[in-house]
Amino acid sequence: MKATPLRHFGYWLFGVLFRLVLKLELVGREHIPPTGPLIAACNHATFLDPFMVDGEMGRPMVLFAKQEVMSMPLFGFLARYYMVIPVARGEADMSAMKNALRVLREGYALYVAPEGTRSKTGALQQGKVGAVVMAQRTQAAVVPCGIWGQKDLIPNLKRLRRTPVRIQFGPAFRFVGPTKPSKEEHQAMTDEMMYRIAALLPAEQRGVYAGPPPAFQYTVNLDEAQPVALAPR
Repeated sequence: MKATPLRHFGYWLFGVLFRLVLKLELVGREHIPPTGPLIAACNHATFLDPFMVDGEMGRPMVLFAKQEVMSMPLFGFLARYYMVIPVARGEADMSAMKNALRVLREGYALYVAPEGTRSKTGALQQGKVGAVVMAQRTQAAVVPCGIWGQKDLIPNLKRLRRTPVRIQFGPAFRFVGPTKPSKEEHQAMTDEMMYRIAALLPAEQRGVYAGPPPAFQYTVNLDEAQPVALAPR
C-alpha cells in the first residue's frame, strides 16, 4: 500500500480545515517513532477522530473504515485512494486483519480504536484485543493517544466558534510476555494499553479505566521513560 497523490492532498486539506475550525493543542509528538511499524491506539468519540490524529502523525498512516463506506458514491471513491482498510462490523473480519498485518509489515503506521466503536458519552469503553494481536504478530510499536474536546465541534460550528481540542501522545511501547497468551492474558495486555490511553485523558473521560492502573507487566516503554502517570484531575 503506497501513499497516493490524493492521500497527500487529503493530508494537507484536513490539516488546513482543522486549523480553521479548531484551537488545536498538540502534546507528545516527540514520542512517535519516525519509521517502522506503528499502531496509534486512540480513544474514539467522533468519526473525525482518525482524521485529526492522522494530520498530526507526521508520517503516512492507514485508517479503518466500515465496509458500507466503500459502496457510497463519493466516500467510497475517496476511501479507496486514502489508504483505508474496509472492515465488516459485528464480526471477526479476517480479510481486514490480514490487510492490517500487511500494512504494518510494510512499515506503515496504523490507526486503531481499541474500543471497536465510538463512545456515545466520550468515556472509555472496554478495549478489544485486536490491537494486541496485530502488535505481537508484527512487533509493531504502539503509541497511545488521547483526544478530547472534539464532541463540541458540531455545536461550535453552528455558532461559528472554533473548538479547543487537545491531542496528546504518550510514550511509545511494545508488548512483552507470552507469545501465545491465554484469553485472560490477552485481555490483561489490552487493559494495560487502555490504561495508557486513559492516562492521557481528563478524569471524566477515563470510563471503565478510571481507577488506578495495575502494575504493568506486559508493556515496556521504548525509550525507558518514567512510568506512566495519570494526568492531573
